[in-house]
Amino acid sequence: MDGWDLLGFGPNGIDFRLNFTKPIYISTGDEPDLLLIQLDLSDYKDVNGQSLPDSVVKYMPIPSQMSSQEEAEAVTE
Repeated sequence: MDGWDLLGFGPNGIDFRLNFTKPIYISTGDEPDLLLIQLDLSDYKDVNGQSLPDSVVKYMPIPSQMSSQEEAEAVTE
């Protein structure tokens, strides 16, 4: 991975953009690659003022990637 960007943070979720060094190598097999994220949310409070957990682990499959943003836009058109 070449880095990531935080796109949004709100009450319904967090949006990230992951920048892969070689995106065409992601999820190329029969089974998709998995993304595992561990977050420390203890600095944040819920609607009742209670601290959120200090360790939250989430994972999800990563879809196949395009080699560039331009290629993705061309496919979309």
